[in-house]
Amino acid sequence: MCPSVRVVRLNGRDPDQRRLAWTSADIFCSFADNIQETFGITPIEAMAAGIPLVVSDWDGYKDTVTDGREGYRVPTCMAPPGAGQDLAFRHSIGLDSYDRYCGYTSSFVAVDVGKAIDAFVALFESKDLRNSMAAAAVATARSRFDWRVVIPQYEELWTEMTEIRNNVEAIDSLIDPEPARLEPFGAFSAYPTNVLSRESEVRLRSGSLAKALDDLAQIKSLAMINFADSVTPSAEDAGQVLSLLTNGVKTVGEIERMTPQSMGYSCHRYLVWLAKVGLLEIR
Repeated sequence: MCPSVRVVRLNGRDPDQRRLAWTSADIFCSFADNIQETFGITPIEAMAAGIPLVVSDWDGYKDTVTDGREGYRVPTCMAPPGAGQDLAFRHSIGLDSYDRYCGYTSSFVAVDVGKAIDAFVALFESKDLRNSMAAAAVATARSRFDWRVVIPQYEELWTEMTEIRNNVEAIDSLIDPEPARLEPFGAFSAYPTNVLSRESEVRLRSGSLAKALDDLAQIKSLAMINFADSVTPSAEDAGQVLSLLTNGVKTVGEIERMTPQSMGYSCHRYLVWLAKVGLLEIR
């Protein structure tokens, strides 16, 4: 999606190349957007290497990167609870693998493109800012994530767990040892910054419907996007939603009332997907 950007891939299994990557980098970026990502070790490695960060405001990253200190956390938005019942069902009956389930779900998580641009520009334009955030990153890595700090916390946790086990009655059996697959957007609604709601405001990022439709055609041709064609909007449906925004900002509730009832919860998913690929802005 960024054809003008030069990409250099290194073999992370090679220690020399891995060290080269960490020592030569100016900015670290990780826009995690999937429900599999929990803590996330790579931002900690970046902080230890003294690199300012631009990461998504997502699950564990919220606990490890302080926005404006070691770097920037870019806001995220997820489809609302209930909008992923079909995704959970497809996985539970074996139609989709776990990896595909995660990929389909992450298709409806958007990282704020405008805020990401702002974060990168701020760091690109100021060496002082990069240096101050790099210094803060090293300090955080040493004070919070050095093994000398982490191991005592583990020991406290183990002691606490032992006390709990010693003071609880034995449980004969589990009522439901294999619970059904959970609807992802309800189960993981605490991961993103925001969940799409009827009060959310939406607008075209380009301001031009013709430009948005042209970009949409190019985006839909990419393998990194069209692998999820069976659950993401068709070009026709996406174009229909985009056309509703030619007169400026609308709330999700207003868009709901203007779309066919047959679209149902898909309308919410389509809006987040269109924001994910940079065609809409959600506030």
